[in-house]
Amino acid sequence: MEPNMDAGLLALACSGSFHDLESFLDGKPAAYTMGSSATQPPDLYAVTVGGNTLLHVVAASHGDSEDLLNKANLVYGKAPSLLFVQNSQGDTPLHCAARAGNIPMVSRFIDLAKGQGINNAKGLLETQNKLKETALHEAVRFGSNDMVNLLMTHDPELATLPEEGTSPLYLAILLENGIIAKTLYELSGGVLSYSGPNGRNALHVAVQRSQGNRQVHLNLMNEKGETPSDIARQNILSEMESGAQILRVLNYIGVKRGISHQGFLNEYDTDQARQDEVHFLSQMKEGTQSRCICSVLIATVTFGAMFTMPGGYRDEGHTHAGSPILAGTFGFDIFFMANTLAFAFSTTATIFLMFSGDPTVPLGIRKALFRRSIPIILISVFCMMLAFAFAAVMMLAPVARMSAYAVLLSVNLLLLYNCWEAAVKSIFLFAALCRRNGIWYGIVWGWPLAAFLFMSLFNLARLALLSHAGGKVEPPAQPPAPFA
Repeated sequence: MEPNMDAGLLALACSGSFHDLESFLDGKPAAYTMGSSATQPPDLYAVTVGGNTLLHVVAASHGDSEDLLNKANLVYGKAPSLLFVQNSQGDTPLHCAARAGNIPMVSRFIDLAKGQGINNAKGLLETQNKLKETALHEAVRFGSNDMVNLLMTHDPELATLPEEGTSPLYLAILLENGIIAKTLYELSGGVLSYSGPNGRNALHVAVQRSQGNRQVHLNLMNEKGETPSDIARQNILSEMESGAQILRVLNYIGVKRGISHQGFLNEYDTDQARQDEVHFLSQMKEGTQSRCICSVLIATVTFGAMFTMPGGYRDEGHTHAGSPILAGTFGFDIFFMANTLAFAFSTTATIFLMFSGDPTVPLGIRKALFRRSIPIILISVFCMMLAFAFAAVMMLAPVARMSAYAVLLSVNLLLLYNCWEAAVKSIFLFAALCRRNGIWYGIVWGWPLAAFLFMSLFNLARLALLSHAGGKVEPPAQPPAPFA
């Protein structure tokens, strides 16, 4: 059993100067600090309650970097074997230095280990504590890309450890540090561990964090038999905002489900699934009512707008009596199509919601119709706003051009405000799909985003060209003058 560390020695190692520590280790009485029980040079192999040696204490200390390096050199010069000693948690001094974020100390320990041979240095770098973590894990957790770079440069195989447990890549993705994850991948040459705790892998946590790596095998299962697709489905039930979108992407590129949904569920999972099902049905019941009100309201408004055309109708004396006065103009065509689409989509959403609330319809179909209703309603809202904007522009442009500009610009800014977050997410998904499966996969997936961008640019172009419009609007027919 190792002796306990002297209190004076511990104090000097933590906060004393290099010269005081040197004097204390040389056994000079004048250097003994208050609280010390030493009557001779202290035992360098003594440990603290946690099993930390003197070199552990110096490595974990904070303060002047140069002074700490001198202390480390002093202790190592008197007891070189302390560099490889593990404390009660299995940590080496290198673990402690990395946990403290002390890059110069980490570099010095590596150089000292190399002085004892390449194999000793590799052994120190790859030493795992009781959590199966190396110093690289501490560097990732501290968030220092420079320290990760230093460790990986000396031993690229560090990214493959441990064989089972939490890998550095898993930890980097869990902490949402994409820069470190990229460094690990590049410096390891793509040869690295994706493993995580409880049989999970880096892609499982990437799904939960809405990020991923295109080189990962997407059908890997954890110990529960769950693939990333199963995790995404659970996130939908857990009300995670991006879970449904991630699940659609995974299904789109052909990711398979694991064995967890094929009857290999324990009693807890079965009860949890039943509770999630009841919760979802309650949500669907409430959501159907609110969504149905919205879709019916849009259908009513757009139906009425079709028979109260902006600009009015031609009177009985005209060749095309009863037809819209503005018919045939560019703005009227856009208004007519946008209003028609808004009516069609809102009616479709209403029908979907009717069936999703019908208990005689199979539950799977009800769920699918309920989930598809919200994007259809959003499209109808977008079309209705577009119809409103162009109706206002047609009416105001000939007499109040600045007001027409303001209406069209306001609608575009409102759409941008409500859609920018979804647009940014779609752009990242588009890029990931293009890298993994090719440009056509990305184009097919991203067509709603492309349509939104096209319509936004179209509206802005229309706004810019209003001042150059050459077409004339036929004035409304005047009533006949009364007889004198």
